[in-house]
Amino acid sequence: MLNKEYKYIYIEQGMKEEVVHKNPVYYVRNSKSSDLIGNITWSVPWRQFVFAAESRCIFSRGCLHDIADFIQDAMAAKHAAKAKT
Repeated sequence: MLNKEYKYIYIEQGMKEEVVHKNPVYYVRNSKSSDLIGNITWSVPWRQFVFAAESRCIFSRGCLHDIADFIQDAMAAKHAAKAKT
């Protein structure tokens, strides 16, 4: 399970049943309020994880960097798991 905490956000993997194209769904939440900010899911056309923000959310450069960092880690974990099979 890939979960990660940053200064202003944390990202947690959804339940086992919550998958998109055989890949987990990750929820991006505000660290203070736990409000949902968006989710990270697998995009078949792009063949990578992508972030979809909830409406009316704004992001600082730091938060966007943290989300990009998490996506990079999720991609690395996916490639590592695929190499094992």
